[in-house]
Amino acid sequence: ARGEEGGSSGVFRRSLDSVEISFVEGTEGGRQPFVSPDSGWIGFYTEEGGLAKVPAEGGLQQRIFTGERLLPTGAAWGPEGRIYFSRGLSGGLGSVSASGGAFEELTVPDSEAGEIGHWYPRSLPEGRGLLFGAWTVEGWRNFALDVEDRSARPLELPSRRERPDSSAPVMSVGGHPHYVAGGDRLLLDRTNLIAVPYDLEAHRVLGDPVTVLSGVASFHISWDGTLAYLSESAVQGRGALARWTDAIEASAPLAGAGEGAQIRVSPDGARLAIVDTPDLWIVELARGARTRFTTSGVVNNFPVWSPDGASVLFNSLRDPHGLYLQSTGNLGESRLVLARSDEAIYLPSSWSPDGRVVAVTVWSPRRRGR
Repeated sequence: ARGEEGGSSGVFRRSLDSVEISFVEGTEGGRQPFVSPDSGWIGFYTEEGGLAKVPAEGGLQQRIFTGERLLPTGAAWGPEGRIYFSRGLSGGLGSVSASGGAFEELTVPDSEAGEIGHWYPRSLPEGRGLLFGAWTVEGWRNFALDVEDRSARPLELPSRRERPDSSAPVMSVGGHPHYVAGGDRLLLDRTNLIAVPYDLEAHRVLGDPVTVLSGVASFHISWDGTLAYLSESAVQGRGALARWTDAIEASAPLAGAGEGAQIRVSPDGARLAIVDTPDLWIVELARGARTRFTTSGVVNNFPVWSPDGASVLFNSLRDPHGLYLQSTGNLGESRLVLARSDEAIYLPSSWSPDGRVVAVTVWSPRRRGR
């Protein structure tokens, strides 16, 4: 978070029985905080990409892990005094003692199964393991991990069509899972908060989901079961894209834009390239018409328009994984221009006006950063 005075950033806290928000001293530049089970400490990602902690009331910062430059993709404080964390966009999970010390590798993404990275670990009580998400070429999947033998079990919901005497298909659990004392695990699925019964011993979902809340943008559950959430209506600008004019006037949502998470405007300002996972779409602003641009069936993202607006460059997790170029006149037909190497992920961000240079961010699991 960023403070109003002086532009400082770091971790802020607010008691549930108060409206006052206070900066936590010692967390300058910190991101993605996580709290110890006894609520006595606050952990966070440092500005340098490490992990640190401070007393919950603020104080001297104590470094926990500095062995790699980490991308903030989730960390959790386990009840047995260990910190579990994601090692970045294309990395697995690791752990370290809350007091610091030797690093321990827990998971490695299975590239043959289409896994890209393991993110957002959540601790289970009594040292029963972790819940975590895997970003794959086909989207998001959730797993339960036994930290003793390193075995990971996919979390799946029985289909409503499933019968005890059949081999009916199952559907993968979506969202970011949180375990709740008493046997239910809550997860965020698009804009609905849903609960499912969960067997902590067998790491198995026992039944179908039940909607608890609708219109939820973000949520978190404490160890004692207290739920804090942000309603979708409270998030300004969520779910709508608006045109910005030189007049700086009130603007209306643009038809056809939907809820694209990544948006790029064409050089002539007449079209949009948007990401609606897993595909890219082209929106004609004048008509509000929306056309599917990619049809590979796997994740395509980070679109960049060519200077003449005739093509779009984008990252794709198809095989082979890399950067693809596609003409706006040939929907669904693209060609590989830069293949992935050394497990690096290429994320294009801009194309120079003369067409000679494309700026690309490279995420490498070997460097654990850019």
